[in-house]
Order: sequence, then C-alpha cells, then structure tokens
Amino acid sequence: MIRAVIIEDEINNSELLNQLATQYLVGVEIVAIAENVEDGILCIQTHNPDLVFLDIEMPGGTGFDVLTKFTNPTFKVIFTTGYEHYAIKAIKHSAIDYLLKPINLDELRAAISKVREMKITHAANIEFIKSHISNGPDDPTHLLISSYNTSDTVIIKDILYLETQERYTIFHLTENRKRISALTLNFFETLLNPGLFFRIHRSIVVNCEHVRSVGKGRAPEVTMSNNKVLQVAYRRKTDFLTRLRSDQK
Repeated sequence: MIRAVIIEDEINNSELLNQLATQYLVGVEIVAIAENVEDGILCIQTHNPDLVFLDIEMPGGTGFDVLTKFTNPTFKVIFTTGYEHYAIKAIKHSAIDYLLKPINLDELRAAISKVREMKITHAANIEFIKSHISNGPDDPTHLLISSYNTSDTVIIKDILYLETQERYTIFHLTENRKRISALTLNFFETLLNPGLFFRIHRSIVVNCEHVRSVGKGRAPEVTMSNNKVLQVAYRRKTDFLTRLRSDQK
C-alpha cells in the first residue's frame, strides 16, 4: 500500500485528485489533504506518507518551501501544477514526476507506476546490503554500497565520513574516493558500529578513527585525516567529545 497526502490549495483540484486516486489507483490510499505550506509540512510530519502530491504555488509559499523543511525525506514527490516553467526545478528536487493540471488519469497511473518501481527497488537494495555485510552485522569489515543500478563493496575502516545530500548518501573514502547510494544516512548509521561512527551533525556521520583534531567553540570544527573540515552541531558537541575521550583511554 502507498500512503499518500495531497498538498493543494485549490479545492476542486484536490478533490479531483482524491477521487482519481480512490477510484482508479489500486493500492494507493490518500491519508490526508492540506491546503497551504504550513499545513502541508504538519501533514507530512503527522502522517509520514510514502508519497506526496505537491502543488507548487500556494498560500504562504511554494511546494519547494515544503521540501526544504525535510533534510532527508523518506517520501517520494509528484508535483501537480498548472505551470510548465517549474519543471527543471522539480527535477532538481528529485521529483518522481511532474503532472500538469487538470490531472490526466493515464499520466497519473504512469507516475504511480514509477513510485511502485522505486519502492520495490529500494526495499530490494536494503535487503541486498544487509545480506552482504562481511563478517556479520555485529562486527562488519566490509559494506556493500548499492545505488539503483550499481553496487560496490568498501572496507569500513576506509570510510572517513558519510554525508547526506538531498535524498542520497555520499561516502567519503580514503585516497579521495567517493561512493553514492540512494539509501538514507539513517539506514547506514544503523548498520555501522556506533563505537566507531558518530553523528556530528544531522547530515554528517564521521569515522572517529579518522578525526585528526577538534577545534574549540560553541560548535567546533573537526579536521579529518584528509584535511576536510567539518562542523559539529552544538547539541552534539558534548557527546562527541566524550566519545573521543573514551576512545583515547
């Protein structure tokens, strides 16, 4: 089942989309409808949907303003709008599709098919990665990084830090290597040894063995073994310094 919310300021359009989804889209449930940016953000936070049908021009801002409130969204987005000129920006926000109003049923069905395909691929990637952790999940030495079309095994001790950008996780490795996965930073954080990796910021997890130095201040900077400087969030500072001190004992 795909749980979806509609964020649309025009009642006629939201009712039409709700009707099409209810009557013609098997396996799609509309769990909530919002009419503006503020309510749309609250709607997503409350219902944690798989999919968001998102209008662009609304009271209080745009659909893009809604997305900026979610650093690492787990939901997919289908933009619904009456304006073609937003298409490029929608693509940059990793939208599944971009539907022009009035919504065409065949185009809507095609968009939902894309969501289903990505959902299946995503689930398969997770199971594939979990089943390919060398030495078992308790003390792995290698990790499979899988994207939609490729996969690559990396040595965990070679991971300097992980960084989330939009909906992807970027692995920064030794020798200036990088790998990209379509899976979330949260997912990889659960797989990696919490005694070795620490989340210094909502978008960054570092390998403590590659931390070269930590600066002073309210939100100190961390210098990694590749000389990359990263920022530690203030509320994570104390726990991070405690972790580093315990590693030195």
